[in-house]
Amino acid sequence: MLLSVRMDEAGTDGKSPCLTMGGFVGTIPDWNRFDIGWRKRLKRVGMDDFHATEFWENQTAAARKLSSDEKRQFARKLWEWQHRCLRFAITSRLDNEAFEYYCTQRPAWLHRDSQFGLCFRLTVGIAIPQAAKFFGDNVRMNFLLEQGHKNIGDAARIFSEIQSDTDVDFTRKLGTFSTGKRTTYPGLQAADGIISTAQRIESKNKQVFSDVEPQATLSELSTEKIPAPVLRAHFGNDIIDRYIEGRARERQEKHDSWLTRKAAKTASSVSSGE
Repeated sequence: MLLSVRMDEAGTDGKSPCLTMGGFVGTIPDWNRFDIGWRKRLKRVGMDDFHATEFWENQTAAARKLSSDEKRQFARKLWEWQHRCLRFAITSRLDNEAFEYYCTQRPAWLHRDSQFGLCFRLTVGIAIPQAAKFFGDNVRMNFLLEQGHKNIGDAARIFSEIQSDTDVDFTRKLGTFSTGKRTTYPGLQAADGIISTAQRIESKNKQVFSDVEPQATLSELSTEKIPAPVLRAHFGNDIIDRYIEGRARERQEKHDSWLTRKAAKTASSVSSGE
């Protein structure tokens, strides 16, 4: 099964205690259906792009024409459409303090990710196993982020790096990494909506979304407050430690493999000389 996740982030302005990232996951047919319905709903209120902050703060002419009740009803219709079309959503949180911990614990040989990049790396690391658990081991996941983000180059570098991971079972589930415009891919607008909400919730340390549990099912992930599955991950110091330990093991494995190849080449040369 080929899945695609359209992702956004919030909290990179330096004013928030944490950074959040995530979005919705669906198949290509899911997204095709979603895009058509999303555009129709926006068109009814004179919009072609939904940006949560601009909408709720009346920064656009279309938003200013709607009353508070009308805006809430419209947002509810968008929310319901998302969860009717798509498979699940994922939100992840990386606190500023956890990122500072990563910076102090990071070995000199390990490339320093930006906070955006580290959160993206860890989000990829949980999104794929969860998708495989829900839909089977033959899933592949494409990642789409908004074009032009100041940290997009870091995400592209990290995705390429992950593709060379020694865990073949994981890397074969990786699809493609790409960027696009919000108006071309309405799923990026939907990601903006849920991540804007997640950022507001996470910044206040309120537990509304369901934590990702190792044995959780889609039905178990549903909550009374959230009408469809939304997976939540909070990357703390323990996750940072596990990530660094994993990279150290990978580095050692690559070194051992190099030594094995070198020894084999030497043995072959000696044998040929004889």
